[in-house]
Amino acid sequence: MKLRAERATALQTMKDQARDVRQMEENIYHAGRKLKAVIEENNRFKMAMQKMDMECDYFEKQTLINAAIKEGLQNEVDKQRGKLIKGWKEDREMEIQFAERDKSFLDDITDLQKKTDEREQKVSDITEKLQSELVLLASFLETVSNRRPTESRQSDRPSTDRPPTVFRDYLDSRKLEHSKSKDNMEKSKEELKGDETIGVDDKKETDS
Repeated sequence: MKLRAERATALQTMKDQARDVRQMEENIYHAGRKLKAVIEENNRFKMAMQKMDMECDYFEKQTLINAAIKEGLQNEVDKQRGKLIKGWKEDREMEIQFAERDKSFLDDITDLQKKTDEREQKVSDITEKLQSELVLLASFLETVSNRRPTESRQSDRPSTDRPPTVFRDYLDSRKLEHSKSKDNMEKSKEELKGDETIGVDDKKETDS
């Protein structure tokens, strides 16, 4: 009985130990899986960190390059701004010079126009005076030529034909007008004489 009891106790103890061993193996298995997952995750973190380090290095290099480009562009902007300001000042000075020159040209043109108007007025006055004097001279020459005898006027005429002149044409036109007016006056006198004769004849017939 005692042996059977000890045997049962030993079997129970072995069962308990076997159960403890299985439990321990399961715990070790789960712990190993967790450790593997942690190691794999750690490796992924390391790879991600290396990639981020490479990207940080790239961004640092790119930042330096961009800073150099920015500095160069800023220098170019300052240079172009200086040229622009200088060119603007030169254009402004040139504009002022051109404005002054244009004003001077305009003043000269105004003075020239004024002098031209004055000269035209003087020429117009002189032309009017000359026309008046020509009319007087033509009238005088016409009067002189009418007072001279016909034979002497014909004998004084040159034998050679001279080309006509404006003044000669003017005198000839004046003479033609004078001769026409003279003929008209003679016709009027003859008509008046005829009317007087008719009136006398009528009076004689009435008296008879």
